[in-house]
Amino acid sequence: MQFAIFTVGLPDYTPEEAVNVLRELGYDGIEWRVTDQSPSADGMPGFWAGNRCTWPLSSFVEDAPRIRALTEQAGLAMPSVGTYMTCDDLQAVERAMQGAAHLGAPQLRVNVPKYDGSTSYLKLRDRSLAEYGEVAELAKRYGVRALIEMHHGSLTSSASAAAAFLAGFDPRYVGVIHDAGNMVYEGYEQYRLGLEALGPYLGHVHLKNTA
Repeated sequence: MQFAIFTVGLPDYTPEEAVNVLRELGYDGIEWRVTDQSPSADGMPGFWAGNRCTWPLSSFVEDAPRIRALTEQAGLAMPSVGTYMTCDDLQAVERAMQGAAHLGAPQLRVNVPKYDGSTSYLKLRDRSLAEYGEVAELAKRYGVRALIEMHHGSLTSSASAAAAFLAGFDPRYVGVIHDAGNMVYEGYEQYRLGLEALGPYLGHVHLKNTA
């Protein structure tokens, strides 16, 4: 089993500092955060804004050789890439997949939209299924796997919901990030049940402290 750190949790470190720290601590890998973030309001590094350990999506493809060299020199694997776009932004999805392919990372997060009640669940689900079909085709083209994260407030807050959403897709190109922390807010199911329901779609696991 490989243990990696998602760099959303390392906001104070530069990428160069992060790989050295993780190597010294004995981690197997690093999951790079990739998004065009805003600066933090107070100018201090934060998890969601001003995170110093985040690579911009806008230059991800161009930065990929540097990221790969930095990571490999530290002896770290890249089990997945932590991107933030959703399946309705195919241009961003393709750019992220190009970058992941250049990194040699096998998977990346491509989420489904949030469900806030402004659009009916069934209409949003059907539209998202069609969009994820295009995501799966892009994944096949670039030799990567697109992962939906189980997340509160989304179409796939539980393992069974995520498994049902992906049931018609080839698990070689799509999968699920099981996130027990998010399930504290919404989507809790007995863990073994959820893992069994996901079956071949289980691609990655996120663990964090949540209250």
